[in-house]
Amino acid sequence: MYKKPTTPLILTLLLVMSLVLGACSSANKSASGAGEPDTAGQADAGVSAGTKRVDTVFGEVEIPLQPQRIVALDYLSAVVSLGFKPVGAPQYFIDNPYLGDKTAGIESVGDWDPSMEKIVALSPDLILTFNNDQSAYESYSKIAPTIVVPYNTYKNAHEEIEGLGKMLGREEEAKAWLEEYDRRAEAARAKLNGIIGPEETFTLMSIDEKKMNLFADNYGRGGQAIYNVLQLTPPEIIKNEIFGDTQVKSLSLEAVNQYAGDHIFLAIPKEKMGYQGDKIWQSLEAVKNNRVYELDSDRYYYYDPAAVIGQAEEIADLLVTRNAKQAE
Repeated sequence: MYKKPTTPLILTLLLVMSLVLGACSSANKSASGAGEPDTAGQADAGVSAGTKRVDTVFGEVEIPLQPQRIVALDYLSAVVSLGFKPVGAPQYFIDNPYLGDKTAGIESVGDWDPSMEKIVALSPDLILTFNNDQSAYESYSKIAPTIVVPYNTYKNAHEEIEGLGKMLGREEEAKAWLEEYDRRAEAARAKLNGIIGPEETFTLMSIDEKKMNLFADNYGRGGQAIYNVLQLTPPEIIKNEIFGDTQVKSLSLEAVNQYAGDHIFLAIPKEKMGYQGDKIWQSLEAVKNNRVYELDSDRYYYYDPAAVIGQAEEIADLLVTRNAKQAE
């Protein structure tokens, strides 16, 4: 004979059934959703929140969206110009006279051969270098995400600031900096109006005891400032022989008269300034007309964006001072 269950028993059965049904529902949901990602708050696959991927010569590298502890083994000037304050850099770049106090507080990691121990101690979240040696890259990558931008990737300040600005998420800062750069460049060129004629030619060189070195528009020593920013004209022979991929050429001193322009910029160490040369040197029209301008070779070795515009302003003032006096 069937006996009607009491109320406590009914409640107990209902609770058990509820638990069983709930478990089955969860199992079914799990099975039906297997392999489906939870997209809530998720960025691109494989990229953590607060990071992005950038293309480099060593493939894609995941870097912070807003790096806070950059070690700039190269490109320090551009990084500072984009508003970053790196934690470390080689001493040579820290000493850049065209960066002034913007490098104050940046730790030295050595010079041309950076110290791995010093880099590690700075706990960087990003390393930037133009050293594309595979073993060096692997060593740096063990410390922090590393971006390699090989030497001579950028041909001028605009390319460098725009390229790194895009890579590091500072496009607006790059645009603002370049607008000021262009304003300063235009002002420097304007100073030469009526002082330098378009037909006048300019040679950039250095001289040691046995040879001379000629420089084009992308090899330091003031070349970018002279030929790109101030848009001064090289002798045709120099334009044909060393502009483009060559950029530098060494010749015997006896050939100097073939390459000498109406004006000569001579990159020379401070201790050797006041160069007198030999009879061939003294016979050059630029020498006889007092149109040889000595540039401190240590100072003009820098050719980063800040240095280039600073050098253009210095050279424009030098040309105005010398040639305005001669015109009186």
